Amino acid sequence: MSEGHKGSGLTVLLIIGALIVAFIMNFHAKDKTQSSNDLDKYVKDEVGIIDDATKEQVLRLNKELKKNYDGTELFVAVVQNHGRDTIKLFTKNYFNTHQIGDSDNQNGVLLLMSIDENESYITFGSGFEYTLAGDLAVSEYENFESEFKAKRYNEALQKALPEYGSIIKQHAEKWREKTITKEATPTPKQEKEPKPTKSPDFNIEDYVMPEKAISLVASGIGAIIRAVFKLIAGLFSSVLIGLIVVIIIIRAIVKSAKK
Repeated sequence: MSEGHKGSGLTVLLIIGALIVAFIMNFHAKDKTQSSNDLDKYVKDEVGIIDDATKEQVLRLNKELKKNYDGTELFVAVVQNHGRDTIKLFTKNYFNTHQIGDSDNQNGVLLLMSIDENESYITFGSGFEYTLAGDLAVSEYENFESEFKAKRYNEALQKALPEYGSIIKQHAEKWREKTITKEATPTPKQEKEPKPTKSPDFNIEDYVMPEKAISLVASGIGAIIRAVFKLIAGLFSSVLIGLIVVIIIIRAIVKSAKK
């Protein structure tokens, strides 16, 4: 083979090799992009504080919920602040705007964290019973609150997610049982338009007594106890004075009788 043919063959091999390398790199880039998109599917982090390990945990939980519990999902949102709205109102509006959960089953759950105010709030779709609020509130207090207040946001989520998932599954199961019972009763078919997902009006703080309320109750009880003791002391003093007066009168009568 001539030197010209050898040079042409080598060039062709180099071109083919370069194309293969480019294809492999492009494939991995697409795979990485797809993986990144998956991680952000159930986490909207406007501040950039949630790490990939936590996002992966949220993703795994949601895959199980979506597959086994009629499209139920737990969405995590992180915002810089909630503006002039209360955390409750901001979270409810966020839930309704982003259409979280299945629109037919109304079974989305939203955990929102507002960084500037260091506040968090949970709301959910009307497909769940209101008792979900109480169960989530207790779990939030036990598993989430301390880490969140210390601004260890990833630790807070990683600690709370398994318990949140367990509670949501239990309530999704209850919802499914009620739905099966309803479907067993024949009713005339009616065509209905799809409903937007909507968060019901409830306050999760109603289920866990705030520290200020506890302080007020304790102060009130203390005031009542002091008033009762004061009343008893007053009555005791009055009775004692009365007894002394009676004794003095009796002694005076006895003295008078002796004379």
